[in-house]
Amino acid sequence: REGDRVLAVNGESIEGLDHEQTVHRIRAREDQVTLLVIDPAGDEFYHSVGPGDTLLLC
Repeated sequence: REGDRVLAVNGESIEGLDHEQTVHRIRAREDQVTLLVIDPAGDEFYHSVGPGDTLLLC
C-alpha cells in the first residue's frame, strides 16, 4: 500500500540498502519471496520506541 515501507526481504534487513540493492534481493529467489512490511502508523511507533524496545514486544 502507499506509505508502507519494506523492512526485510527473506528474513534479512534491508536497512542501509539502496533501491537497486533491495530489488536485487527481491529478485534473487525464483521460488518465493517473503517481505516484512510496516504501515505508516507502525513505522511511527517503531521510531518512537526504538528498535531495541520493539524486540521486547515480539
